[in-house]
Amino acid sequence: MSGQQVRLEKTSIYCSKNASRMLRERITRLYGFRETMCLGRYLGVPLIGRAPKKHDFQYVIDQVHAKLSVWKANQLSFAGRVTLAKSVIEAIPIYPMMTTVVPKSCLDEIQKLQRRFIWGDTEDKKKFHAVKWETVCMPKSSGGLGLRQLDT
Repeated sequence: MSGQQVRLEKTSIYCSKNASRMLRERITRLYGFRETMCLGRYLGVPLIGRAPKKHDFQYVIDQVHAKLSVWKANQLSFAGRVTLAKSVIEAIPIYPMMTTVVPKSCLDEIQKLQRRFIWGDTEDKKKFHAVKWETVCMPKSSGGLGLRQLDT
């Protein structure tokens, strides 16, 4: 035996919604665990016992928005904005996308922030977009800029 013990004050149990209340109470009483409805986060990603929703990943959208607000789009060249979008903005959602299924609505919101940043749009002023976004996301060898579509 290793001698390790379970610390009851740090231990919670998450039960299926299909488990009866009586069964849940018996388990918590028998083992001394408290029941939880939220599993928390692991390595920054929410642990969810249900299908993920957009609000579960709002923190990713907020991280992207925070990065963009630091770099004022109008103070960078177009090439600078594209480079930042490729290297930093696309990197933020990578880990959550590898570990869970991020809702399409969340990915669409990140892509929208990315588009606004690259084109130099602001809340009150929208600039002219000379090409379609799909063209921008094509590989460089095909005439695009090599940006990734997050939802594919």
